[in-house]
This record gives sequence, C-alpha cells and structure tokens, in this order.
Amino acid sequence: MIREAHGFSRERRHVDGSADLAQAEAVSNALSTHFHVSGYVLIPAAVVITLLAMKKPAIPTICFGAVLGCVWAILFQGMNPLDAVHTLYSGFQIESNVDFLDQLLNRGGIAFMLDVIVLILFALGLGGLFEATGVLTVISEAMSKLVTNVGRLTLSTIFAGFLGNFFRGAAYVSLITGSKMTEENYDKMRVNRTVLSRNTEAGGTITTPMVPWSDGGIFMAAVLGVATWEYLPFMWFNFIAIAITIFYGYTGKFIWYTEDRTKPSDKPDQQSAAGKSI
Repeated sequence: MIREAHGFSRERRHVDGSADLAQAEAVSNALSTHFHVSGYVLIPAAVVITLLAMKKPAIPTICFGAVLGCVWAILFQGMNPLDAVHTLYSGFQIESNVDFLDQLLNRGGIAFMLDVIVLILFALGLGGLFEATGVLTVISEAMSKLVTNVGRLTLSTIFAGFLGNFFRGAAYVSLITGSKMTEENYDKMRVNRTVLSRNTEAGGTITTPMVPWSDGGIFMAAVLGVATWEYLPFMWFNFIAIAITIFYGYTGKFIWYTEDRTKPSDKPDQQSAAGKSI
C-alpha cells in the first residue's frame, strides 16, 4: 500500500561493470532543458547547513531555507512567484518525459508529508494525555521496583523508549516515555542525566524505524519502497548501538554519576567540621 501511495514500483534495479549510461544522459539533458544548472543554486542548501551547524533553531532555519529556495526559483529559474509559493504546499511538478526524473522531482511540499505530520500530532497529543493523567507515573513506579543496578536501569530506559514507539508511533513520544518513566530512578541511583539522555536515544530514536506504524517506520518504508521487515535485518547500526548501550550499563563503562555519588564523604566531613567548631 505504501509503495502504491508514493509511486514506488516493485522493480529492483542493479548495474554491473557494463552499465548503460543512456538513462544518465537522458536525465542530464532533461535537467539542462528545464533548469539553469549552476553552482549558485546550491547556496540555499549551503545556508541551511551552515545555520544548523551553528546550532541555530531548526524550525526558523528550515523555514528560512524554504523561503530562500522560492526566491532562487523566481530569480534564477524564471518561475512565477505564485507558482513558487504554491510549491511550498503542493510540491514541485514537472513533465520531463523521463520517468525516473519525474518520479524523483514530482513530490515535496506540506501536502506530501501530511500523513506523517498528522500521525506525529496525534502521537504527541496521546503522549501528553498519558503524562497529564498520571499513567507514566504509575508505570514509572512499577519499573522502579525492578531497577536494582545501572544495567537494569539502562534496560528499563531502552524498553520505555521502545514502548513509546510501539504504542504511540512517534519518536517524539518515545523520548518522553524513555525519559519521564525513568528519570526518577536515575536521581535515586545518582546517575547523571547525561546517561539518561544517551539511553533514551538508544531506546527511542534508534528503535523508531523498527516499528512499521511509527513515523520513522512509515518514512523509511516509503522512501526505500520496501516493507519494514525487509530492511530490518540490515539495520546493523541500530542493533550495535543498542548492544553497546546495554554493555556500558552492565559494565559501568562511560557511566557518570552526580557529585553526591562520586564524592559521598564531602557532606559528612563538612558536618563533622561544623560540629567541632560548635
């Protein structure tokens, strides 16, 4: 269904040493016919990458890049201003008589991502509802009884993040469940919340593409044109990252503690010194 909705075919293509360059030449000629190809057309993308590298806010940066792209289309591609603005919502449309190029370029805009955006909005709303009604607190208290060491603490965080993806279908919600369900346990064991952030990423962000109905799973399946179960065995980075995180938890490597845990004798020394002075 996803393949049909996004225009992906089931045909699998590969090339060998004697590949035919006719398609590449056809695409190159079509691009030259319909667009003014030059180095300056990459400036909007370079500006966005530079601003993100400077750690500027993501949403204003991306919006600025979109506006800059419209300006570039008007100035250098001869596009009508109304058509340029219209592409922000409905995406770009072209008829180049090259199926590969049309399939690649005839997409984009807000409308193209509406299904994913709606899914994210509903998932975030459900996550906020669970937090406001105390559901996360109840689950957190139940999990705290099983957490007796840092290894189990790590596993509980990864599991809580995966639950956010499995039941609510969004990476944003998995970050909420992974952190909110276990943050008190980190404070009780005096483990620095930097470790909580890392473990939450391992259980939330990394496991998102593994769930077919999550926003990441839908996006990956749509882009790759294959079902989640088909690309799952090739997600070696995700599995290795989770394994390393669990290894760190049980071995204590790269686990940082708060100042109270690393220097437990500071406060007693201060109290005894105060008692002597009195």
